[in-house]
Amino acid sequence: HSDPTITSCTIDDNTSGATGGGISCGIVSTETNTDSSISGNTAASDGGGIYSVGPAWPELTSCRIPGNYSAAAGGGVWCDHGDWRIVNCTFEGNASRWYGSALYVARYAPTTVTNCTFHGNLSYETAGGAVYCARHGSMRITNCILWGDTPNEIRADYDADVDVRFSNVQGGSMDVDPLFAFSDDLHLLDGSPCIDVGTSAPYGGLPSLDQDGNPRTLNGDDWGAAVPDLGAFEFNPDA
Repeated sequence: HSDPTITSCTIDDNTSGATGGGISCGIVSTETNTDSSISGNTAASDGGGIYSVGPAWPELTSCRIPGNYSAAAGGGVWCDHGDWRIVNCTFEGNASRWYGSALYVARYAPTTVTNCTFHGNLSYETAGGAVYCARHGSMRITNCILWGDTPNEIRADYDADVDVRFSNVQGGSMDVDPLFAFSDDLHLLDGSPCIDVGTSAPYGGLPSLDQDGNPRTLNGDDWGAAVPDLGAFEFNPDA
């Protein structure tokens, strides 16, 4: 029974012989992580970066989750029996032996993912290089970019409910190179197809700022009204 709040922290290069290399959060908790870096952590079981088992109501806002590893599932984040909200986060270069190298959503864990970017995550032996949603799990993915993850972007178990809207997913209905600034810089370049194509009414609400703290929305294409960009960063034409 806990209600941790983690703000502007760096949780790097930790190791767990069990679950939760960086953070492990247990039953009946409300975990809030804002503007933090959770990177390079390792778990011998599930949840290389973060492991959470509920009932729980975790929130991740404007967090950077790169380079974590799980010897089982959920290299970046592993969540079970919780109502998760993940906003303006970047998942890059995470790995797992099995499912969901960036994000693993287990049973009875309704998860909302809004304006997040997934790139370069790797599942070694199974599927769901970016996201895996297990049986009885549910996800609402909106205004996101899932690109360049291996072996594929999203894997949903046969009894899972995954709703993807206004998102650029490699191999999905919108499947266009997002034009990242660099391989390790997930900001958008001018001319990116992810500029001004999101929705202002995602499930759970639109964040008022992006991961950098810039206003969301900006009129990134200098045409018509301002529309939200996809991913964690709004393109600023004046920068």
